[in-house]
Amino acid sequence: MISLTSSFAKRVLVSIVAVGLLLASPVLAQEVPSTPDDAPQPVLISFDGADQVLTNREAAVLMAEALDLADEPWQGLFSDVPEDSDDAGIIEALALAGVVGGELGGAFGPDELISRGEFAVWVDNAFYADGFDPEPAPFTDVPEGAFYEDAVQRLYAAGITAGCSADPLMFCGEDGLTLGQVETLLARAVRLPYLITDCEEPGKWLLLCDVYGYIDTEYVLEYTVDDLVAPVTDALAVVEEQVEEGAEQRSQFDCSIPDPSFEPVCAWALISPQTQVRDLAETVVREVVKGLDPNSAYHDAEEWMEIEESGRYVGIGVRVVTVNDQWQAGCSPLSATCRILILTVFEGGPAHEAGLQRGDWIVAVDGESLNGLTLGEAAGLIRGEVDTSVDITIERHGSEHTLTLIRKEIVTPYTNAAFHDTESIAYIQLATFSLFPGGAVEEFRERLAAAADSELLVLDLRNNPGGSVRVLQGIAGAFLGEVPVVTFHTRRESYDLDGIGEPLVGADSPRLAILVNSFSASASEVLAGVLQETGGGVVIGETTYKKNTGQSLIDLFNEGVFRLTTLRWTTPGGIDIGDNGVPLDIETEFPTGTLQDLMEWVKEILDNPPEEPTDETPETPGEDSDDSGG
Repeated sequence: MISLTSSFAKRVLVSIVAVGLLLASPVLAQEVPSTPDDAPQPVLISFDGADQVLTNREAAVLMAEALDLADEPWQGLFSDVPEDSDDAGIIEALALAGVVGGELGGAFGPDELISRGEFAVWVDNAFYADGFDPEPAPFTDVPEGAFYEDAVQRLYAAGITAGCSADPLMFCGEDGLTLGQVETLLARAVRLPYLITDCEEPGKWLLLCDVYGYIDTEYVLEYTVDDLVAPVTDALAVVEEQVEEGAEQRSQFDCSIPDPSFEPVCAWALISPQTQVRDLAETVVREVVKGLDPNSAYHDAEEWMEIEESGRYVGIGVRVVTVNDQWQAGCSPLSATCRILILTVFEGGPAHEAGLQRGDWIVAVDGESLNGLTLGEAAGLIRGEVDTSVDITIERHGSEHTLTLIRKEIVTPYTNAAFHDTESIAYIQLATFSLFPGGAVEEFRERLAAAADSELLVLDLRNNPGGSVRVLQGIAGAFLGEVPVVTFHTRRESYDLDGIGEPLVGADSPRLAILVNSFSASASEVLAGVLQETGGGVVIGETTYKKNTGQSLIDLFNEGVFRLTTLRWTTPGGIDIGDNGVPLDIETEFPTGTLQDLMEWVKEILDNPPEEPTDETPETPGEDSDDSGG
């Protein structure tokens, strides 16, 4: 690899690649056409062969030639390099470029023999010193604290040096440096057409560097760099299989990566010359995010605009989720074991009119299988222009059916409400905590105010995927007022968030039943938990989704949005639902039937709750309860 981060190194790379390295010739500095008398003249040095041990002066000439470095006017940087010496301008140019060190006015030792360790420091200064911290190299003869230790470690990690002996592995840092060794080191140092740099000056790789920076400082879950790099490596392998032998490659580019482990990114850029670096950085970011939890995601500007407008769109009027064969939500991409399940059919929409039902599987659109697509891509096929048709193939009870629907503008409903038994039982279904298109809290408060005098309120949070914390605060405030409703835990602190607004119902009236299922997630779990803990609600149903994390929406410079898991949450009382979901007061399956049937069933199960199963099995009279296994 090549890892140049200094501005000097970046300036010289193009020249290095352009002029090449004639390191095998006995005279490195070639004669050039005549130039004006005042122009710098090349220093001509003759060598006896590859085994010749070099002086500092000779090594300096070779290094300057390799870097295509012009002489600098003599400033007297070294006491033993006089102004009239042939190599003064070269040595001072290397010093000003930070390649060779020493104190101002100190000695350079032009005629002293240079060691392998000393030249390793020069190469490191020219190409690598501003890069990443080195990993320990396995050389057995590099003393800890040696002046060349860091340089040797970086050169070993970069594949520039393999040492002087393989068994045992040794570097021989005190040995003299030969011409052949210089040729090898410098040839390796400039052989690749890209520069691996850190993210200090990311250039076109800014998106990758920014996203990694947020992960490194804000991500609340455990991860390793290898977790992030693995999807990139897998994607690169696919790209490499598609590249024909001898295909054109990108040349002379900077590859800014946040950690040395990300070098596959540079290889990807190398074999993808037709792809703009900024576009490739975005592709890499999508792969990196796959190494995080399923709730973290990157959305480009177009995708985010679609999400913002998702509360009002042209489509068929369903809410869906992807589910795998283990009944786990959120899988991707779609396949035979990861399918789209309809959670809700909006009343009055095209799907409702065509007879689609909750629990149907969407398996094809316009006759095309959805396998290989993401949920967003599949949703894009279902949506379209107003009054256009779309063929939806569903699977129900093992049989497939294709229906033709006419797309309409859909306004996603936040709530559904009903009363039963002369308004003694009120029902409110809360479908989402989404911010878009707005008005969720106001709509819910109107529903709740109308139900305040009922004897029983059934709050249906089934299939509610969660949403905005702000909406959660407003809805919880409608029950509890301005009291803590959730406790957030970030990497740096823990803090409570209070409800917003005045409570609309009393502490004990109406009775509150909260319905949940396996698709009740995030904010719906928070609300169920705090109403159970603080408001006396009775939670009925199935184990919830167990989403105990929250995401921050981070605006990026390219107008995209990075949704990153930055916090964990517990109820104000300290309950963490991550392992078992919201504690169920009554665990049960839900009946089929009408909404009125459901409301009556809830009242009955509250009045006559089922007996809790015991964990102990009664012993059979007359038998020894100790099972010996015999």
